[in-house]
Amino acid sequence: MTGPGWRARVFLGSLLGVTSPVRTWTPLLGAEVLLEPGACLDLSVDPTHELGVLVDTGAVQVGGQHTRRQELA
Repeated sequence: MTGPGWRARVFLGSLLGVTSPVRTWTPLLGAEVLLEPGACLDLSVDPTHELGVLVDTGAVQVGGQHTRRQELA
């Protein structure tokens, strides 16, 4: 799926109205999100889940926290 300045691929669970065909026995979510410089994407996720964002390249801001390459937010 795509939007202004971003592309996403869900490989486990459901996000942005898309559900992965991969069967899981516990509620998991895994997605790759590619952002163009300056892009903003607000995601609705289950607040009862433990959440993390691993930055592969570049830098992102997650919940007001600046996160750089190879850091986990």
